[in-house]
Amino acid sequence: MFTKQILHKGVLVLVSLLAFSGLMSCSSDDDENGPNLEPPLYSSVSGRYEITSPESSIRSVELTESGNYIIILNGAKYEAKQGSKARFLYLNKSFTRAISFNNMIHGQFTKVSDTEFILEGWGRIVLSTDSNGGTTITYTPNGGQSFTYPYYMRKPISDSGLTNALCRTWSIESLRLTYKVGKDTFNEKYKMSELSKLKVDFLNFYKKIARKYGADDEDIADFEEDWNEDFDELEYAVPNQVIFSKAGTYIVTYKGDSLAVSTWKWVDQNNKLIRYSWDYDDEYSYNVSGNVKIDFSGNQLLLIETPTDRDNDYDEDYDDPIVTATLTWYMNEVR
Repeated sequence: MFTKQILHKGVLVLVSLLAFSGLMSCSSDDDENGPNLEPPLYSSVSGRYEITSPESSIRSVELTESGNYIIILNGAKYEAKQGSKARFLYLNKSFTRAISFNNMIHGQFTKVSDTEFILEGWGRIVLSTDSNGGTTITYTPNGGQSFTYPYYMRKPISDSGLTNALCRTWSIESLRLTYKVGKDTFNEKYKMSELSKLKVDFLNFYKKIARKYGADDEDIADFEEDWNEDFDELEYAVPNQVIFSKAGTYIVTYKGDSLAVSTWKWVDQNNKLIRYSWDYDDEYSYNVSGNVKIDFSGNQLLLIETPTDRDNDYDEDYDDPIVTATLTWYMNEVR
């Protein structure tokens, strides 16, 4: 029935409002090599250092091109909401406040030398290479003991114009929500400071078209209650920055100092399509992975996720309209 379908999709868009984006047509003045951006400050020292020793409490330490670090502790967990499909800007509500959450630690680093770095809020690392080419990492948490273990550097994603343009820190400037029900369309762009206006505008759109497809007063009231409650829950789950690294790491930071860590790789670079997974060990894990498209408009990054069949399903036993949702994020580089 349409009432159930639009309610489902409306709540889906809301619950995933800041964690969902869909495929949309967009244009760019840039060629397939991406925009001509200045190299990030720490490109020469970026990398992910994997520690294989079972005695180490740390699984990996990564320094990103833009001066961020991410530490993955042994025992880090990657969870998806039951019965839901992963979203590119996914936020697991079990994450606690930064700097440490789900056995993952994030912050800014300071370069002392090409082999020594201060990880702000956490400690220090030193990289060493012996005469035989063996590599070790020594890490010292603030006020704690130093530990030294062998490491290997994760093979980076191959350089290209697009890779070099993408791998840096981005601040989310605005979003566009496109929501189609049959021939009725909601298509509006908002700055991140205007999300309360989106809340009102989309609710008014729903009320305007709901009766057209058979909704009654009770259906509309139920939808409005769910919409307002779920939207209010997202007040502190608004993404503000995303970070891509050549080591294949993708990080989302949120208002309220929470964080999500994913992995990424190119699926089809010619078509600017990448694959992401919130499970470090399984890039095709069913509930925590997916494909997303990127694009550039000038020096601005656009993130565009392709809806899955699950997002657009509807019961063919009824004459329900097909409902699709699209959310595109517009991002500016942080330097």
